[in-house]
Formats: sequence, C-alpha cells, structure tokens
Amino acid sequence: MELKSNLKKPYTEEQRLSFLVEQNHKRGYEIRETETELQAWGLTDEEKAQKERERIQELSITRSDFFDATIKAFGADGDDLLLVINKLLPTLQIDDVSKKIALNNFKNAQNFYRKHTLFTLLSDIDIPISDEVTIHVTPEQWDNFFDKAIRENTKAEAYKYLTNVTFEIIALPPDATVTINETEGESLSVPYGSDVEYSVTSEGYISQFGTVENLTEDKAIVVELEPEQVDTDSDTDSDLDTDNEQEIDK
Repeated sequence: MELKSNLKKPYTEEQRLSFLVEQNHKRGYEIRETETELQAWGLTDEEKAQKERERIQELSITRSDFFDATIKAFGADGDDLLLVINKLLPTLQIDDVSKKIALNNFKNAQNFYRKHTLFTLLSDIDIPISDEVTIHVTPEQWDNFFDKAIRENTKAEAYKYLTNVTFEIIALPPDATVTINETEGESLSVPYGSDVEYSVTSEGYISQFGTVENLTEDKAIVVELEPEQVDTDSDTDSDLDTDNEQEIDK
C-alpha cells in the first residue's frame, strides 16, 4: 500500500471528521493514526491490478448460460465444443493431468469458473469450430465475457465480448500508409468493445491521427489528408531578388 493523503496534528474535530469522510468513507482508504498525523493508505496501481485479476478469476456462470453464449457467438453448443477440445488437447504442450482436469471441468462442472484450466488452454490459439469457422479468443476476451455475464444489465450482451469486429479506413490519397493499433493495413479485426487508435500518413500531406472508443460493430471511415502548405512567399521573394540582380548587372 502507499500513502495517499495525511492530516497533520494538531487538527480540530471537524477537520478530523472531514478527513475520515473524504478518505475512508468516499475513497475507501485505510486510516492510520500516528503521533504526528492521520494517514490515508490505499492500494498501489500494481496492487489494484492484482486484486482485479483475482476478482476476475473467481467469476463463474452457469453451464446453461455459458453454452447459450457460445451458440450466439460461434454457433457452437456443448457437443460441438467437446469435439473441438478433444482434437485440440493432444496437440497442446501440457501434461496429461492438466488435460484430464480441463476435460473434467468441461464435462462435469455445473458452473464454469474463469480460473478453470480450460480457459487458459483455449486462449490465444486458433480453434476450428467448423470447416468454415475458426475462432481466436484472447485472455482479455474471456475476462470481459465473464465480467459482463454476471451483471444483470450486460448479461444478455455478454456473448458479444467473445466476438470480433472489423475497423476499416478508406484513405485519400489511396496510397497513404494506414496503421491501426500499431498494425499497418487498411483494416483490422479487433475484439468487441475495443478502443482503436489509427494514423494515416503520406508524403506531402498532413498526417492524421485518431481514436475510436468502444468499437461494438464493424465500422469503416474515410480519412482524407490535406496537402501540406507550400511556402509561396519564399518563392516570390527569390524571384524578385533574381530580377533585381539582373537589373543591377545591366
């Protein structure tokens, strides 16, 4: 933890109560009293991140809700996914115990927990759902899916966080260099709900940069670059100087 704020002694009772309300009641900081001051202690950014990771790992949804989501997201139910998992497990570089645990989780669990070995194994790999459909789910997508699935206001839309959307830029001039999320190219598939940063550059034109937040559907935008301004005054002055020189020479 780190010190967030302090109140030096001596202080009035009103100042003490105000400090407690602001730092503890509102912000949730831990209050410590020393011989010289009141202190408010809170989690560091790293501790907050670790606490959030631990919270996410303990999230769970029912078996029924999980397969409702995979059907909506990929068109695949429990039987479809079991076939895929049985094909994938032998190809993964893990021990037999981990493979058996993953299968047991999938077949017998009444609730699916984010911390199940299964979701570690099925992260960041290509998963062939059918001859036509191959999916790729990142750890962050599993995190977002479980987090949204437990909230009543987002439960119905949680499956979308397992899917991807496409962001495309139509650049003018057409030969401009387009970069989306540090990947060069005019279009990019990103996880549902992602933020997208882009740049469009071309020699002789003013570069453009932008951000699209919370992308929840396929989106295409037109980015037209403006030509750089030519310093015409300098050219005119140069021409005048040349004419003057010519007149003097005469």
